Amino acid sequence: MAYSFSGGISLKTENKTRALPTKPFAEPALVAVPLSGCLPAVSAGDFVDIGTCIGFGKTEDCPPVHASVSGTVVSVERRPLDKGGEDTFVVIKNDCRHTVVSGLDPISKPLWEIKPEEIIARARNAGIVDAGSGKSLASILRAAVGKAKRLVINCTESQGYESISYRVMAEQTEAVIKGAKLIIYALGLRKADLVIEEKKDKLIAKIEEHITDKALVDIKQTTSKHPISVDNRLIYAVYGKRVPLGGSPLDAGYVVIRPETAANLYRALSTGMPMIHKRVTVSGDSIKTPLNLIVPVGTSVKDIAELCGGTKKRFKRAVKGGVFTGYAVGENAVIEKTDDSLLFLSSVKAERSGCVRCGKCIDACPVGLTPSLLAAYGEKGLYSEGLSLGAEHCIGCGCCAYVCPSGIPITALIKKTLKEGRTEDEQA
Repeated sequence: MAYSFSGGISLKTENKTRALPTKPFAEPALVAVPLSGCLPAVSAGDFVDIGTCIGFGKTEDCPPVHASVSGTVVSVERRPLDKGGEDTFVVIKNDCRHTVVSGLDPISKPLWEIKPEEIIARARNAGIVDAGSGKSLASILRAAVGKAKRLVINCTESQGYESISYRVMAEQTEAVIKGAKLIIYALGLRKADLVIEEKKDKLIAKIEEHITDKALVDIKQTTSKHPISVDNRLIYAVYGKRVPLGGSPLDAGYVVIRPETAANLYRALSTGMPMIHKRVTVSGDSIKTPLNLIVPVGTSVKDIAELCGGTKKRFKRAVKGGVFTGYAVGENAVIEKTDDSLLFLSSVKAERSGCVRCGKCIDACPVGLTPSLLAAYGEKGLYSEGLSLGAEHCIGCGCCAYVCPSGIPITALIKKTLKEGRTEDEQA
């Protein structure tokens, strides 16, 4: 049985990258590694190896950052972030020698001899970040101690172009399952579920070959409708549990991570290597050669486009994330630990016109809101009224804006209502 939910959108576009093996890209001339709020541990002129700590934080929410290539630090500078604000970036000139830092400390003890605290500490020291939640794995695990009841590996991809979770499960099956078992042990859980969309029979068969104890690790299949990949929707669809408003799956007893995160944890323990690479799907209607890549963190959008043969004439914008929830970036933007896909798209959205009261946004909303009305309140500055109609329940999935025949940026207007309405409440 495939678990599902009301509303949502089923895309009919063909995913051209799902069958493509992941290829490494280790030769960008420069990388600009964002420190994500950490303090720089290197200066211009320093030589770094792959895995050298280049930024350190004081809390688990701010795990250390490591060099993704070997070479010379060109600069430590402030740069604007994709979504606004600034961060410190360490720019490294790649010497292409792939020199790995000495002193990596793999843990070779049997699982039962490893203390749970060792696993959490290794997750932090390796700088592992989960792309789904955008949080450090160490902070996720620390918060889950004594509170979580089940681990969920969210392998779903519902925005049409992404293939990273699929490729990780196909290529790193054993690492994902072993990483899941490490988390089960660290948190004292009884079970983990690998949640994947239906009709992926070959992949599911391969995963089942690697599962030796179905009482410990099981597979659950879901619909492929968007936004099944949003953690809160997945928990409701599969387990029938509603995540409290403003809460996370942990509030319902579930720890949810992506398969790449589990594989990174296993690699950190078995090899000592921190998180220095990111798997990313490069696709869209305006890139000449779609690829699944493993790239050093800090690789630029421009370098990735060139590796994929460049863009087509109709190219208009590069987008990080999916077609529903992504955001436009420039060619100097870089791949971060939270990025799963990079799309090169033409401009296909209809020109903006007035709402025609078609109701498509209402049918598509997976949480039962009236998006058109919420958007109208947001556009007119009636933020408190929007909050009173449930704007806070919006999960930002983008279904409403995607189906709107009038090209109204419904999701953005609802987000504006949320931001401004909360500000008004705080000032009241």
